[in-house]
Amino acid sequence: MEYADWSGLNDFERAKKYIELRMLNPRKQKIGDRPSTKVCDLVAVYSVITGAKNGSCIRTEVTREMLESWQISTKELHETAVSNMKGTVVLNDLMGVLTTILSGQVPENLLLREEFHPDGEFLLLTNRRREYGAAVLAMPSILRQVTEILRDELYLVPSSVHEVLVLPKHADWVRAVSEKELGQMVREINLSEVSPQDVLSDHIYEFSGREGRVKTVPKSQRIPDMER
Repeated sequence: MEYADWSGLNDFERAKKYIELRMLNPRKQKIGDRPSTKVCDLVAVYSVITGAKNGSCIRTEVTREMLESWQISTKELHETAVSNMKGTVVLNDLMGVLTTILSGQVPENLLLREEFHPDGEFLLLTNRRREYGAAVLAMPSILRQVTEILRDELYLVPSSVHEVLVLPKHADWVRAVSEKELGQMVREINLSEVSPQDVLSDHIYEFSGREGRVKTVPKSQRIPDMER
């Protein structure tokens, strides 16, 4: 993997192919002077990949000062990050993920399928590095592609900042679980399985190809959230 040269961070043309985005919850983390793009009740922030350490990328956060020096808009910054990341997104079934853990084999990327019908199991949307893969929430074209593959609207379950679980909204096995129960599941996973810094949200979202945007599922929210 290539990284941006520190000496080129003031030059957008040199830095742009290393720009990525990640999702934050503004109620949990301060945005500060960083340019951001609102996605439902979350925000996308941006960074330049400048290296790697212990298997993770080293990121230099994009600030408003950098944006001004690059003489670009937040919209252009966002479009650049999405363009860089779209090709890294993968959709896996959980059996494929388990096989990877046990054997090291690369699971099938279901985004390459024309159609797929999961039989009673979640699908996992992330990126090849499995690092800040919840950025896919800011990529409606990818989410629309998933609706076309599944032939259904989506429930999106933010299991962490690194991945999103996907459910076909109208499948019988999904409809057997209430939206309230799905929200409770997210909160239980957050408490028992996810480190505090990796928690993204405590409720679920939905997406339809017709509307083309991510929306909160109100019935999945905690009562205090709904009262804010």
